[in-house]
Amino acid sequence: MASIQKRGNAFLITISQENDYTGKRKRITKTFHPDPDLTPAKQRKAAEAFAAELEKKIERGSTLKGDRVTFAEFSEQWLEEVGKMKLEKSTYSKHKTILEKQVYPYFGHKKMSQITDRDITSMFNGLIKTGYLRKGEQRKYQYKTLRRILNVVNIVFEKAVVWKVIEENPCKTYELPNNVPRPERIKAFSPEQAKKFLQILDMEFEADYSERTRKDSNGDEYKVQGYTTTFKLPFQFAVFFAICLYGGLRRGETISLTWEDIDFEKNIIHVTKATGKSPGQMGGQYLKEPKTKNSVRDVTVPQTVITMLKRLKLEQNAYRLSIGDQWQETFDENGKPLHFIFIQANGKQMYLDTPSQRFTKLIKDYNKTVEKEEDKLPLISLHGLRHTMATLLIAERTEISTVSGRLGHADISTTLDVYTHFLKERDTAAAATLEKALGW
Repeated sequence: MASIQKRGNAFLITISQENDYTGKRKRITKTFHPDPDLTPAKQRKAAEAFAAELEKKIERGSTLKGDRVTFAEFSEQWLEEVGKMKLEKSTYSKHKTILEKQVYPYFGHKKMSQITDRDITSMFNGLIKTGYLRKGEQRKYQYKTLRRILNVVNIVFEKAVVWKVIEENPCKTYELPNNVPRPERIKAFSPEQAKKFLQILDMEFEADYSERTRKDSNGDEYKVQGYTTTFKLPFQFAVFFAICLYGGLRRGETISLTWEDIDFEKNIIHVTKATGKSPGQMGGQYLKEPKTKNSVRDVTVPQTVITMLKRLKLEQNAYRLSIGDQWQETFDENGKPLHFIFIQANGKQMYLDTPSQRFTKLIKDYNKTVEKEEDKLPLISLHGLRHTMATLLIAERTEISTVSGRLGHADISTTLDVYTHFLKERDTAAAATLEKALGW
């Protein structure tokens, strides 16, 4: 326990601790100066809080030694003291799951100082060999997943080095084997497919309903005749997809947009926030900062998109008046109303998964109307619209720095890494152009 003594306008904090090497006890003292405007009782409480935090730091420094603490114990403390404070909720949950399910079974029980690069190699060899079970089916880990596991383990060991728990990070130089399945080429629309996709945003589709049997309130059966009806994609989804394609915004960025984020005069979308899923909470989501510091950006979009947004705003205002008190206002943590562009029927922010579901359905509905297989649109993901913008700009010789800026990547190297295949294609085409021009 810490000793707290009042000394004039300050408090003297004394903590007694056993020396790791001699076994003798040593005393650590600190002087705490409270806010002079606080009452004496509150000053005392502030000193007690300071002493408790100081004890915690000293305890960590004395017990978190590489030959005393296991990897699992250290990781749990790192998650508690750093992860919860600095990681967003979904990332924290993913890191915790990776450590518990993929890493701890291999060396979670080992002391930090005993873990070597051989343990890292053995773990990944084991993961690659055994794979994992999903819905009763044995599957192989993909390169992207293994890379994520390596990143998490590396972060933990790096923090252990900083905290002087260990001297070196045993996985710092580890490289994944070459035989690990590499990520497939990113999926995006070609220029022709992108044009077709924009056309079907306003297309009418038919839905056939066959004859079926129903029961009335008395339990008596009756038949409902089959019929055919037409439907279109709700306009707010057309706007959503246009922003993803022309602006290259991520799904979580687009769904977080409010009307205040749109500069109708300058054709600019201000990207200032994103939406994440709440771990363990069905349908739960929350606003957060964008993925990287460069993700906070202004993106210029064509007049076509701005015109669509103006129409959507008028329609939303009319709809809001039509449902009256059924409209549910959303407020931020400071009580300020959030006027989301993309909404549910009650005016609340749209669910994060809804646009992806609508996107997939739209492509499937269109493909049912096409006879030739080669004329159908590929079933890419919603994120593929972001890739489409990038690949089209790269094909048009747009500066890679400009592409990277629109995407909100952390740096240009990220853009180069993601779109390396398309850059190589452009380089090959350039060589062919030179050969044709010079004719040698």
